[in-house]
Amino acid sequence: MTEPTAYHTDTAELEQLRADSAFWSLFSGLQQLSQVSGSGGARLLSWIEIDNLYRFNPFAATLVDLLPDSMTQKWVIFKATDQPPEVSSTIQKQVDKVADKFNEALKLARKYGGSVILLGADDGNLDYRQPLNERNLRTIRWLNVLSSQEIKPHSYNDDPLSPNYGDVELYQLTGSAMFVHSSRLLRFDGVKLSRAEMKANGGWGDSVLNRCYKELLNFTSTHDSIFASLKDFNQRVLKMKALATTIAQPGGSAKITDRLTQTAKTLSSFGLMALDAENEDYFIVARNYAGVLELLKHAAQIFAGATDIPPSKLLSLFNSSGIASEDSTQERYWSGYVANRQNRDLLPQLERYINLLLSTENITRGELIHYELEFPSLFQLTQQEEQALKDSQSATAERYAKIGAVTPDEVARALAEGIALESAIDLDARAKERAALVQMPEGVAPIQ
Repeated sequence: MTEPTAYHTDTAELEQLRADSAFWSLFSGLQQLSQVSGSGGARLLSWIEIDNLYRFNPFAATLVDLLPDSMTQKWVIFKATDQPPEVSSTIQKQVDKVADKFNEALKLARKYGGSVILLGADDGNLDYRQPLNERNLRTIRWLNVLSSQEIKPHSYNDDPLSPNYGDVELYQLTGSAMFVHSSRLLRFDGVKLSRAEMKANGGWGDSVLNRCYKELLNFTSTHDSIFASLKDFNQRVLKMKALATTIAQPGGSAKITDRLTQTAKTLSSFGLMALDAENEDYFIVARNYAGVLELLKHAAQIFAGATDIPPSKLLSLFNSSGIASEDSTQERYWSGYVANRQNRDLLPQLERYINLLLSTENITRGELIHYELEFPSLFQLTQQEEQALKDSQSATAERYAKIGAVTPDEVARALAEGIALESAIDLDARAKERAALVQMPEGVAPIQ
């Protein structure tokens, strides 16, 4: 049997050796990444690289899909108060039918840098190179979503005195002789670039994957390397006397292999291990993984910081591990950010589509009407937060009622319609009531 002192010394040396090499695969991966990425500057990803990242990397797919899915999760509500209910209902149904098309266009814009929705607008002109004649628009038969790979800007407005200076006027379908005027499609952009950069980039913006590509590879390399090293978390060690001498002898390697095979079979079959008491020793060296979670968390935060998605959303797979935590503050931020992107990227194209719908003879006979579009908020209060809000509103209403700032009818209206108390105050009605009191003959009380 091995002397105790030698045993502890050798074990300590082996443990240190294993600790030194614990992150060798991680270091190698990062070193290869550095060689691939280079420190001399970034490069644009090819379409094939983007497709592979989106197809095989769940974090890249989340980066592309999450924001569009959140923007269309609670679809837009059409409101036209001066129109019969059936008109609003008809338009709402038409808008609901195209929600998937707008979702797809937003995703392709983030993935490739740009996309369009080609409108099957029937204005009696089969030449799509000509501007859309909205006065003669009969119907919109279909919508087709095309990525920036499938359609390219062909010519631009070069008149600096025009309000559309620098915008694309004519598009060409890739690999085709078909041209489409810009008024016949709805355009969506990825990462916005300067006018000169967009022209150099084929007329489109950038993929969201370009900006964070290096950080994404750093994070996934760290993640994969750590998990790959788990197979050696507990390393079994069999000490054999004169191992090197035995291997050097003729047939020595075969003897060692046979011995290891016998040992493995004994352990797997009976849970026991038969050892030569004088020549062999068996123990397990445990790897120290202290700080691994912090390393992974650091890489994750750097990756998330290079994107427009908060860590709790982008890294939702790790929400229970402490790498990405979620709370009401982040939910409020995300809800506000989604609302901002809806107004910036989605609402203008939706309004354009609805205006074209209203220009047809199928709904309002070509009459444009006043309407509003509203996206329901993604943020939901907890039951405790809702109750606290109601208590606060009740206390406020009571204080206002005591000083005569609001009437019982206005408080009742606010509660019934679920609106803010300030919105329920009808100053016009109060002015009319005061005017009626002034005009009323002396001694005659108003009708209650």
